[in-house]
Amino acid sequence: MNKNIVNSYIVRIYRGNKDKPHSVFGIVEEVGAEDKKAFTSYEELWEIMNPVKTGREGV
Repeated sequence: MNKNIVNSYIVRIYRGNKDKPHSVFGIVEEVGAEDKKAFTSYEELWEIMNPVKTGREGV
């Protein structure tokens, strides 16, 4: 398996609360894929975009 494959994503990030600037949520779409994945924190966004490094392959 080639580990140097680069994936492209469309990421929509929304602020959850203007009083809490680090509060975010959004949607991630991998280009060419039909499914969308939601996230409610920067950590979840990182896990979606880096599945091999976080052990979430195929999620």
